[in-house]
Amino acid sequence: MFPKFSDSKTLSDLIGDLRSKIFVRQVDAKAYFEIDRTTIGRYENPDDRMQAPPGYVAALAILLCERENQTSNAAWQNAFLAEINRAFVSVGASEINSWDELTALSEKYLAHLRAQKARAARNNSKSVETAEQTSRGRYLPQKRYRILHGRAHELNQLLKLLSDRRGPPIVFVEGPPGNGKTALARELAERILKRPKWADVLWVSAETMGHFSADGASPPSLTLKGVVQQLSDQAEIKMRGAFQLGEQIQMLRLRFRQRKYLIVLDNLETSAEEETIVHNLYDMVGRSRVLITTRSRNLSRLGLRGIALDGLSPKGIAQYLKREAPNYGLRLDTIKGRTLDRVYESTWGSPLLLSWFLQDARTLSLETTVKSLTARFSDSHDSRERTYAAFFVKRWQNLSTPGKKLWVLLALLIPASVSQKHLEALSPLPLRDFDFAFRELVRGGIVEITMSFSEAEQRVSLHPLVRNFVTHGLKAQRLTPRWLKSFYRGALVNASRSWAAICGQDRKILDKADERRTVLHLTHECLRQKQFNAVVVLYEPVSTDLHTMGYLNEYQEFELDCLAAAKRLGKQKLQAQIQSELGWLALTREQWDTARTLVESARKYYERTNNAFWILVTRRYLATIALDSGEYKAARTQFKALLKQVRQIVAASAEMQKQLDRQEGTIHDSLGIALDELGEYEASERELLLGLKMTQADRPEAAAISHLNLGKMYLHWHKWKLSGAHLEKSFKASHAGHFHRTEAEALKFLSLLADKQRDRKQAIRRARQAQRIYQTLQDTKNAELMSARLKTLRDKRA
Repeated sequence: MFPKFSDSKTLSDLIGDLRSKIFVRQVDAKAYFEIDRTTIGRYENPDDRMQAPPGYVAALAILLCERENQTSNAAWQNAFLAEINRAFVSVGASEINSWDELTALSEKYLAHLRAQKARAARNNSKSVETAEQTSRGRYLPQKRYRILHGRAHELNQLLKLLSDRRGPPIVFVEGPPGNGKTALARELAERILKRPKWADVLWVSAETMGHFSADGASPPSLTLKGVVQQLSDQAEIKMRGAFQLGEQIQMLRLRFRQRKYLIVLDNLETSAEEETIVHNLYDMVGRSRVLITTRSRNLSRLGLRGIALDGLSPKGIAQYLKREAPNYGLRLDTIKGRTLDRVYESTWGSPLLLSWFLQDARTLSLETTVKSLTARFSDSHDSRERTYAAFFVKRWQNLSTPGKKLWVLLALLIPASVSQKHLEALSPLPLRDFDFAFRELVRGGIVEITMSFSEAEQRVSLHPLVRNFVTHGLKAQRLTPRWLKSFYRGALVNASRSWAAICGQDRKILDKADERRTVLHLTHECLRQKQFNAVVVLYEPVSTDLHTMGYLNEYQEFELDCLAAAKRLGKQKLQAQIQSELGWLALTREQWDTARTLVESARKYYERTNNAFWILVTRRYLATIALDSGEYKAARTQFKALLKQVRQIVAASAEMQKQLDRQEGTIHDSLGIALDELGEYEASERELLLGLKMTQADRPEAAAISHLNLGKMYLHWHKWKLSGAHLEKSFKASHAGHFHRTEAEALKFLSLLADKQRDRKQAIRRARQAQRIYQTLQDTKNAELMSARLKTLRDKRA
């Protein structure tokens, strides 16, 4: 519900109430609007003469309307607008006549802020980023902190060690859990990325997130092979399964000598192969540098150099509390003396414990809060572990059953972060119980709420220590509730249905990395818990969207999970469908034998069941294999035969007309490509235009592909004006529809066209854009081809 002026009494208080419903803390509002937090505080202070601009109030109102799902509720909007106008009248401001006027005022204000930001960026910019720079840092984890307090000395120390040409190749940060090792590494990585001498930051986490077990089974730890594979993927080195581990290490060694990377290995103490990984990295690192975060002290015994990350000093604690307390609605800038010493003794200066201290201080007196956190243990690793365990046990015991269930849900089903709106949909709890449980977890400091600036939404996540309490601590403390297994299995089924609905409503949701990771984790867990029907429920929306957006690695992983579930359920038709799709994927990767085997297996099933439509589809796949493997004449013959088969099926069953129209359009397209390769351009043009005509009405992705094929054909035919027109249409449609692979292909051929027209600047720009998309899709083959093309274009320009 919206805040009311009768409760707030002043415009400033109404703004504060409104902001707190959208952004829990002022700093989150600051990040969203990119205005100073002091300014936000003055807007909300009734004693301050500074009055908030109407556009700021309008923007908050629109955000609340969207969050409450009231965008189509005119009665709700009018009632809320009346409260806003009462507040404006109280300070002599003009009333807003309608919700449309309020929306326009919000848009104008946000546009003004964007313009200010753009002007500031132009004034402060010193260089133009290259394509390589704009794609750097994409492997960094999402920030779980707002400001890194009291670590300037450690940051400078690490920067000096890593930047020294004669410095150690491997540096470590060692310290107890909760002291901010990952945050320090994350902040350091951002600073490294601002230095052009560094190619990129590669990040490998040894934390066993995403493979949780409700029955206490130990998840697999990070191995040397896993490190090599992840580094190869991130450094965009093309790897084949035939390579031995030693050969892969040699390829990495060559890459790290050519380019300077910062390689971060986070939480390495969780790996059983810690020493093996370190020894191999030492040999392969070359010009690059490695930063390791760990809780153990093994690395110093191996002769490596690093720093011990202790807690904040009393002075650092005072600074932390002064800056962070306002985000919790507190003022602790005067804390000093014996009270400050007791806070230091209670928390050891751990940022994690200090955040819990602030959470408690919201509802308890300062004295009671200090006492509740006092831990009379010696300063050792074991004592800290016991302190965290005692904290979690106390929090767990004080929670209601809905609060415990929501904590379990977050720990076992959300490997990264999730929006609050989607968390509500995924939870099997009734809405009232969910709201109560979520407020409990926020008050108890269990969940971390951060602002995603790219999506303009609040994200919910757990600190690894908080997650590990559920995955391991409950069993160790003998607190595992009887309802855990049954609740978890029910939550899996509910989450599967919810994700299917979410993907059906928002076909671009899987464009977000955290959402893809969560869905893939869900399918793995459903398989492990033998909830096979829950996997099948996800098949249609998730498979389609992953393929459409071009995330082929995740697509293959998901398809294999669905194939395993279909086999366990005995769903032969679904097995055949998935085999044919995996065959198509193998085709796109030029794995012709694998593709033929999979498609032939599917075709045999369809022939046994007399499924005319899918027989046609699998035969089209086999014809496409012939086309892509260079057998153009054979492909031309097969596609012409398929067109005759389409007409025969239509004559026998008019009900399949719409499905067959789509297949016919694709067949015309494929036949056009075969004729193009054979140099029969007029015939190719006729077929491709027929394919475009049959697809562009209701299939934007197919239309984008048809425009791409026409653009490529006209390029071969030297009709450059027509080629440019179709390639531009393909690029714009693909960009709008998030068809990333087609978008990259269109950009690649636009670069070729610009080169033929001697527009080197445009050719380089288009090639850079294509390279960036291929890198995002982890398509190392095409990314390397674009890198080579950029080098050639630059040499020509020189």
